[in-house]
Amino acid sequence: MIIKTDLLHSIIEEILRKNGASSINASIVADEIIFAQIRGKKSHGIPMLPSMVKRVQKTDEGILVIKESNQFAFIDGCNGIGPVVAKKAMDISINKTLEYGFSLVAVKNPSPFITAGYPVWYAAKHHKLIAFDTSVAKSKVAPYGSSEAVFGTNPIGFAFPTDDYPIVIDMSTTNIAAARIKQAAEQGIEIPNNVAINNNGEFTTDPNEALKGALVTFGGYKGSAISLIVELMAGAFLDEKCGNANGDIRTMLFFTIDPNLCANANKVLDNATNLRNEINSSTHISGFIPRTPGDRAQRLMQDALANGIELSEVEKAIMNKYGANL
Repeated sequence: MIIKTDLLHSIIEEILRKNGASSINASIVADEIIFAQIRGKKSHGIPMLPSMVKRVQKTDEGILVIKESNQFAFIDGCNGIGPVVAKKAMDISINKTLEYGFSLVAVKNPSPFITAGYPVWYAAKHHKLIAFDTSVAKSKVAPYGSSEAVFGTNPIGFAFPTDDYPIVIDMSTTNIAAARIKQAAEQGIEIPNNVAINNNGEFTTDPNEALKGALVTFGGYKGSAISLIVELMAGAFLDEKCGNANGDIRTMLFFTIDPNLCANANKVLDNATNLRNEINSSTHISGFIPRTPGDRAQRLMQDALANGIELSEVEKAIMNKYGANL
């Protein structure tokens, strides 16, 4: 079935409010679920609704500022709803950057953002800021050459404003998102080869074996090195979860920069726009079409906003479980 984006947003909001979320928090969570859904990252869209319902049912409200300066803040999310805490943290970073040129905000909280792409897209789209975020979580990923889970999936979000829509990079440091593994297990389907290993250190296509074993990083040792950077910057730096030490408290890091910091912002945005155009118009090799990261997601989002979202039977079932009657 096809449903208008605004209607789906309203239904998700109502579900969250009925389960204990305030109107503001329900809207924030619905924003992020819809963002993932309409940009093609469906594993982080409607399938995240059950976990968000659980979060709003048991969450504590409030944010504790542990340390703060003009361009920095360290925040305890106090067991708050991940997307809500992330939104507040990014808003703090945005406000500091608009006044002082750049800002770093660190967060510890049991629940992180839903998708790394949403907070950075928001900062670039609505405030024309360069933005970066990342997060560490429970160890599910084996370093290169290892069969033991040490890293989190360690997602990275990056957005750069242009003259029209932002360039957005939204990725985990694994070959496949952990959410897709769980969905494959629930649906009884196999996962691709070479994305996860079982307890014996062997590659497996069985999602249940993968959940007991470990995921692997993309790009061999280089992807593993990028995951290590995240583990250090968003884990060790905050003295929270780092490898299998310090428990499983999730942490998030947000960094925003004003394009005016080094040069005229209009010229900076022109440079980014021209680079995207150069990438997209470059000569392609057989079987490929050059495309700047985020361009396909932008087209999907524009189409969904104009024509509605097509829901799968699985997605309809998730919504109907909470009384949507789709």
